[in-house]
Amino acid sequence: MMITIDHVRAYGYCGKVSKEFADQHNINWWSFLRHGVDSDILIGTGNALVIELVKKVQENEHGHG
Repeated sequence: MMITIDHVRAYGYCGKVSKEFADQHNINWWSFLRHGVDSDILIGTGNALVIELVKKVQENEHGHG
């Protein structure tokens, strides 16, 4: 599943902090803005807030949110 900047914004996550996170984890920011990033990559970072975002998106996408 692709997580997009729209997801980040919809769940109230900060764009500036998201950019810093992407830089720290070698995630191409511009590619993320255009296409999103695979949720498995985000989960692989081990960041609890990002994992929570992925779970929220997955629940919402599957009609459980």
